[in-house]
Amino acid sequence: STRLRNANLQSRARELLKKDGKKPPKTESEDNDNNSTLNRTLLPDYDGVVYTLDAKLFGNIGRYFNHSCSPNIAVQNVFVDTHDIHFPWIGFFATKTIRSGTELCWDYNYTVGEIAGRRMDCHCGSAECRRRVL
Repeated sequence: STRLRNANLQSRARELLKKDGKKPPKTESEDNDNNSTLNRTLLPDYDGVVYTLDAKLFGNIGRYFNHSCSPNIAVQNVFVDTHDIHFPWIGFFATKTIRSGTELCWDYNYTVGEIAGRRMDCHCGSAECRRRVL
């Protein structure tokens, strides 16, 4: 059997971090149909800035990993070039032996009902399926 070796997949955020350590300019996005990779997300009842990565239009191999209620990979922030918590690399690590050709899936870990008015049903097909992602 072929094992998937743990790999640190570099996120697009690293490319946006300038060598002088300054944060990249922020953009505000009201939908997911823009060309911005790094968005400034506005959350109700939160005064800080939350950065999100949007791989809808382009990104690395991680954009093809889907959700499963029984995942075979886990996600972890990894700090390589900086210790700025706004710009981690995103590392995906195997949580079990994965045979060649198996879909790579991770648990999005959303809390059902945490965003009012938003609902996302789960179709992962796992025996442990929670039926909802969001």
